[in-house]
Amino acid sequence: MKHHHHKFFKAFLVIYAGVLIFHAIELPFLNPLVIIGLIAGLLLALISHSYHGRVALFLLMIHMGIDMITHGIYLETYKLQDYLFGILHIGMDIVFLYEESLTHTKNPKKTIILTGILLVGIFIISKAVGLEIPENTHEPIEAVVISGILGCVFYHFWKKKKHVH
Repeated sequence: MKHHHHKFFKAFLVIYAGVLIFHAIELPFLNPLVIIGLIAGLLLALISHSYHGRVALFLLMIHMGIDMITHGIYLETYKLQDYLFGILHIGMDIVFLYEESLTHTKNPKKTIILTGILLVGIFIISKAVGLEIPENTHEPIEAVVISGILGCVFYHFWKKKKHVH
C-alpha cells in the first residue's frame, strides 16, 4: 500500500522530533545503560522499517503500553502541566499510530480501535495489580523509546519518495 506523507504529517514529524530531542536532553548520558538504550532503540527502529513497517507499528504499540503502565502509576500525583503533557503525548502517539496504520495495515480504523481497547485494558490491569516498572530501569527504557521513535521519525522524514513498504 503506497502512502503519501502530506505537509501536516511532515510538520507533525518535525514537532514530534523536537519534543523527543528536548526530552532526550534530560537523560543521564554518563549511564552506560542509557547509551546502550539509545543505540538499541535506534537500531530497532531502522531494522524494523527496513524489513517491514508492521514491526515498527508493533513497537509503537509496546511504547504506548509502557506509557499506560507508567502514567497509571503516577496519575494520582500529576499536576496540571503533567496532564497537559500527557494529553499532548497521547495525541502525538495516536497521530503516529494512525499514519503507521494507514501505511502498514488493511484496516487502519480497526487497528486504532483494537489498540485503544488493548491500551485501556493494560492501564486498568496495571492499576489493579499494582504493576510498576522498576525504578532503576526508567532511564534506559526511556532511552530505547526515545531513540526508537526518533529513528522512526527520521526514517519517515528522509526516506526516498519512491520507497513503498
